[in-house]
Amino acid sequence: MRNRTPFLTALLAGALCVVPACGDNDSTDSPDTGSPPGSPGAMATTAISGVDSAFDKTKLAAFVAAFRTGYSDLAQNRSDEDIEQIVIASCTDLANGVDEQTVTVRIQSLAAHEGTEPTPEQAERLYDLVTPACP
Repeated sequence: MRNRTPFLTALLAGALCVVPACGDNDSTDSPDTGSPPGSPGAMATTAISGVDSAFDKTKLAAFVAAFRTGYSDLAQNRSDEDIEQIVIASCTDLANGVDEQTVTVRIQSLAAHEGTEPTPEQAERLYDLVTPACP
């Protein structure tokens, strides 16, 4: 049994310090999709936001911040949305009954970027960061 609590605590504490700066709760304007209602662009935006609504934006932002802090070599030149896909794909697998070992291997593949791949141990730590972000 591995004791990852100190690492996770430090990583999440750092992420939570960054997350409050990521949002603007003062804005009441809804985003303009640039597409008229009923158009394919508007429908795609609705479908995407439907998937996103299942995930807590704060938890996704905390994961992204923790990933960028703890795995800067894997986060370099990556969008937040790309990093969020690690959580979304992994949580979807877990919800569909995929076992932890298989999900961890997939996380290793999803987290790989520009020829840099996380070690199996890093993938296990990423799994531990992913699971709290699942709906």
